Amino acid sequence: MKIKVISFLICLTLLSCKKEFSSPELEKHFTESQVEDLNKIRLFFINDIINLDINNFHKNFINEVEKMEASGSPYIPKKKIDSVLSSISADTFNEIWEKHIDSTQFKDKIYNYLLPKYQGKYQIFLADISKKNKAVNHYYQRMNNSGDFNRLSMLGYIKEHPKEFDLKNVNIQILLAIQYISVLRDPFN
Repeated sequence: MKIKVISFLICLTLLSCKKEFSSPELEKHFTESQVEDLNKIRLFFINDIINLDINNFHKNFINEVEKMEASGSPYIPKKKIDSVLSSISADTFNEIWEKHIDSTQFKDKIYNYLLPKYQGKYQIFLADISKKNKAVNHYYQRMNNSGDFNRLSMLGYIKEHPKEFDLKNVNIQILLAIQYISVLRDPFN
């Protein structure tokens, strides 16, 4: 009897931990393994790019991004970002991004960049959460209309709409992770 109760509590704990890093919107649009991949991307962004942890992210994110942008929004080496991108499934990657290469614009360099996947699961996910969030809707509309990630500072959106860009919300954290990984990935390395 005690073993059954302990087993039940362990299962309940493990399930609740998994749900903590998900949301109804994520579960609606992505498979369980894709949600796990999105969380790899989110944690990579929080831990390795912003150098924070999940417990202090919402308190320190704005300060860290201001520092990063004050230094000229440096690119993050493509190899560093590609290491996490190669750890997720191709299926997940292809629901978020399209790879583009342009060699004509830069004579001796190849410009290798990421665009949002048109009508991929990620864009549909953003469309869904934008129905309840005006700031995300504005962001989504700009991305959808241009076919590219907005290269302007996300801080403007966040500072203008701090309640709608709740940094504790996993959906917002994933949006920020994908945005920053997409625009800060060095297109030449």
